[in-house]
Amino acid sequence: MQAAGAQAASGLSAQYAAATQDAMNRHVRYGFGHKNSYRGSIDCSGWVSEMNRTIFASISDEGAKQRMRKVLSGTSAAGIIQQAVQVTGQELHNADLAPDRIREGTMIGIDHGDKGWDRGRYRGIDHIVQTYRDPRTGEMMVSESTSGKGVTTSRYADWYARQQRQGARMYGADVNAIAQGAVVQGGYPPPSGGAATPMGVPPAPGAVSPVRQLGADSWQGSKDAAGNMLVHDAAVAEILTKILRAVDPSQKAAPPSPAPSGGASGNPLNIPKDYGDPKLEAMAGR
Repeated sequence: MQAAGAQAASGLSAQYAAATQDAMNRHVRYGFGHKNSYRGSIDCSGWVSEMNRTIFASISDEGAKQRMRKVLSGTSAAGIIQQAVQVTGQELHNADLAPDRIREGTMIGIDHGDKGWDRGRYRGIDHIVQTYRDPRTGEMMVSESTSGKGVTTSRYADWYARQQRQGARMYGADVNAIAQGAVVQGGYPPPSGGAATPMGVPPAPGAVSPVRQLGADSWQGSKDAAGNMLVHDAAVAEILTKILRAVDPSQKAAPPSPAPSGGASGNPLNIPKDYGDPKLEAMAGR
């Protein structure tokens, strides 16, 4: 229940909350260098990128989509913040990010000190998180993927106090400045008990199908650096082929790519059966 006097969550916050709850329900683990939560694990930058890529795919404003594409062209925690600062024209620091000043939808990069592998990175950033306002309680929260916990959430005030005690340097960028008022039309299913989000509605005759529309967007991260689909399981590819053809018979699904070196990791994929689910469309790389 929302506390008296608490602020209402924005559409973006509702989607970040739903995305986080969805990943927690799937017990998504942390995996360094992993960029697809539907393979069972994901790292911090992969998680922030996946959330925003899926949510912004539902926004009708092409300008907002292009700005987010630019932000997500930075594939590491440091790279995302660097691009976000360039796109928004503003960089927020520790004092700007205090609990009484923080805005929902802020990406925050953290420098926990010299780790060796983070040398040369923008601001020495080694971790990234996303803020959102809990739609039920009105509290500011943090969504992140961390070692030992995987995708998790915590109260922002507690998280901020912990970073301050550790002497961390923080650098933030406001996603609201990227969206610039664009309306979020859908993205993730709401958490249990939340308001329903219309999904799975077949396109009207003559309309561009949601699968083809997402393909036109060519979101960064739907394919790896070599251009291979992120989904490499042959059985999954067969399911996607049937779904894509059911939505739009003129489309042909690409053949499954060979598995990345080292083999697949994580639990078997939990494939949504609703072809209109943007998460499935993002996985399809269409």
